[in-house]
Formats: sequence, C-alpha cells, structure tokens
Amino acid sequence: MSEGKKLVSIRGLTVSSAHRVLIKSLDLDIAQGELLGIAGESGSGKTMLMRTLLNIPPEDVHFKADALQMFGADCLHLSDTDWRRTVGKHIGFVPQNTMFYLHPMLRIRQQIADSYVSHRKGTLRQGLARAEALLREVGFDDPERVLNSYAWELSGGMRQRVNIAMALMNSPELLIADEPTTALDCAIQRQIMDLFMKISRDTGIAVVMISHDLGMLQQYSRRTLVMYAGRMVESGSTETLFCTPAHPYTRALMGVIPSLSLQAGQRLAEIPGYVPDSGRETDACIFAPRCPYAGAECSTALQEQDLGGGHSCLCAKPGIGGHDHG
Repeated sequence: MSEGKKLVSIRGLTVSSAHRVLIKSLDLDIAQGELLGIAGESGSGKTMLMRTLLNIPPEDVHFKADALQMFGADCLHLSDTDWRRTVGKHIGFVPQNTMFYLHPMLRIRQQIADSYVSHRKGTLRQGLARAEALLREVGFDDPERVLNSYAWELSGGMRQRVNIAMALMNSPELLIADEPTTALDCAIQRQIMDLFMKISRDTGIAVVMISHDLGMLQQYSRRTLVMYAGRMVESGSTETLFCTPAHPYTRALMGVIPSLSLQAGQRLAEIPGYVPDSGRETDACIFAPRCPYAGAECSTALQEQDLGGGHSCLCAKPGIGGHDHG
C-alpha cells in the first residue's frame, strides 16, 4: 500500500537523564503504511526513542522537543493519561523479550483482551473472539489451546506470535517492533519478519522495525534510519543507503554483515571501539574517535547534509571513503 499522511512528526527531540544526554536534537516522521527500519549498535538510542514515543521512559529520564505530534494530537500538551490512551488506541508494540510482556502465572486468555476492553470499550467475550481470530492470522491452527496456555508452555517463536496478536488487538495504525527476532533461530526469524510484511500489506499498517541487524532491514524495510550515540546520522530509502551509503558509520555497519563470499578462516569485520555513553551533548561529530576519515572539520558543529531524493547525512565529509554496496 502506498504511503500516506504523517502519523508521527517529531522535531528537535532531546532525551536526557539526570547526568547525561541520551538522544540529541532528533527529527523523525513516520508515514501511513510505510516500512521503516531503525538501525544502530546497542546503546545507539533506538529503544529509548521508541520508549519516549510510547511514553514509557525510565523513571529518571525526561525529554524536550520543539514539536511532537502523533495521530493528530499535540503530545507536548497532553497529560500522561491522554498520551497513553492515544498510544494504546493507535500503536501496537512488539517487544524483543518474548517473556517480558507475558505474565508467567496467567493464561494467555487472561492477558490478551485487556487492552481491547480498555481502549475499544468492548466486552471480554468480544475481545476473546478477536484474539482467537488474530491468533489464526498470525499462524496458529489451534488458537483455543494457545489462549488456555501459559507463556512458559509456548516456544519463543510462538510467544512472539502471541505478542504480535496482542499488538494488533486494537487495530493500530502503527506497529513498533523492537528487535523482534532476538533469541529466535534463523528459520523462525524469517517467519516472524514475513509475518510483519504480510500484516502491513494486508492492512496498510505502518511498521517500524528496530534492529542492530542492517542485513535484515535491507530485506524488509523501504526506508532506513541509522542512529549512533543518540543521533540520527543517516536516513533515506533502503535501496539508496545500501547503494550509496554516505556516513562512515553506515558503511561500517554494512561491513559487519556476514557475506556468503566469506572464506573459511576469514575473520568477520568489526567496528573498533564502542558507542559512547557520555559526551552526547556535543555539536561536533561523536563518531569521530572511531572514524578512519576524521579530520579537523569533524570537531566543529555539524549540519545535516541534504543529499537529494530524501537522502540525508549528519557528517562533515559525506561519502568520503565510500564505494558501491549494491
């Protein structure tokens, strides 16, 4: 389905704890029906960004923004209750930990209809009927057995399908999947990602996939954003990013994707260093200590570079050292 109106529009988002900046001056738009990937190493701020949107930040974390609108509502002027009501009605969330969102001591049927009853004002019977239908849609032949099961009686792949069904209960406009294939084997990973694609194709729901695996996003997203240390360092169509990556960090992430041409005994590429926790308030390039192309210009304030065609890059020397990844 073609992309339509903006569902989410954020300008100048900065997220901080008491002692440090976590995300700095971030802009983000999410359009109706799009398949958006958000990539970056652990600690890049991907999950913190989504937790801010969902209004479930850690206790010691606060944020400010020039604008933050979702589904026609100005979230900067909503109460926490109204913000969470907006989230519950319009956003479905699929976590990376398949057990975390499922209570181990309650049967699935006791958990799956709660949000539907709360946000859609339906009855429990209506909620369970919808849950049974959705469990069939996500691949279960025996939804009644699943509804009567405990989470610990299900495999990781089955639990993730339950989480997806739960996320769809309120017919959301946006589905956010945070590392949705973590700890699943390769065959189940592909099944889960194919399921997201089918859901988007059949319903027109926008899907945001958060992952450290750029290779997976190459297969399943149409647009990709790359985050590093709380910054959006590159964004554009997935095809453009893989054909002409402009930021050294994007190219470094691509370099660690395992290749079928890897020879026996050949070591996988790695990115030296680590994602810094501190110093994110700087206006200079925070990737410079890990960048082989860093120079004096990288220590000055950076401006986002518009490379055309919806492709942008936060780098003083975009494209330097690049080559074709197509």
